[in-house]
Amino acid sequence: MFAIPATHARTITLSTGEWPPYFDSSLDNHGLLAQIISEAYGNVGISVDYSFLPWSRALSMAHHGNYDGSAAWSCTPSRSDDFHFSQPILPLYYVFFVRKGSQFHWQEIDDIKGLTIGLTQDYAYGDQLTSAVDRGLVSTDMTASDESNFRKLRAGRIDLFPMDPLTGLQMIDQLFSEAEARQLTYHPRPIHQASYHLIFSRQQDNGGELARQFNQGLETLRVSGRLDEILDSQLGESPMWHALGPLLTTEPRQSRCGIGDARTAGHNSEPGR
Repeated sequence: MFAIPATHARTITLSTGEWPPYFDSSLDNHGLLAQIISEAYGNVGISVDYSFLPWSRALSMAHHGNYDGSAAWSCTPSRSDDFHFSQPILPLYYVFFVRKGSQFHWQEIDDIKGLTIGLTQDYAYGDQLTSAVDRGLVSTDMTASDESNFRKLRAGRIDLFPMDPLTGLQMIDQLFSEAEARQLTYHPRPIHQASYHLIFSRQQDNGGELARQFNQGLETLRVSGRLDEILDSQLGESPMWHALGPLLTTEPRQSRCGIGDARTAGHNSEPGR
């Protein structure tokens, strides 16, 4: 009942970046999140083209209206000032990647005192880590790419690197030899949890409408069971599916971003990329 006649179909363009398995320019469907977004929009008669860029550029160009929107980002106060947010699409989990044999373990944020953490430009890492940095609890090493941070971690130039575990493990396999990849692992305790959203510049007149149309199509995916089918078909063979599958198939927590105007409703910051 949500379908729009094919004669009214149109195409929008979203900026994004490499974030396998969620966004991957080498795949026909462009990755897990890209497929979800495309099928959700397809439910309301809209097709999607993706433009793969460095993440900072993807965000900046979407903000200035060079693209209809950008995929996919977590909700932060500064971003909600500039963008309309869709409803949450999937949960986002970040963990600390470490070198094997480092004996790293943490329960409270103070447990990481004195360590050096690699960060990637324009990512939002959440209140816990931000507080640790502001208090001088840890040292930081900022770079422009996740690949650089993983290379620094393996070389011992940083102690920790916060990253989505699915993306991190896939990136490690792509960057390093099998022997080198075995030198890296992650601590299972999340440093933060958030949600992936589509974002649409407030400088564009149709940003709010594009968010509403996506929300409508996404709800159809959830209710029909198609969203669970996509997750299982894309991740069912992955070893990580056994650990993260139940988390991803759980509807992400609600956020004030995506439920109204966060600038007036109050901020519920969701740390993440």
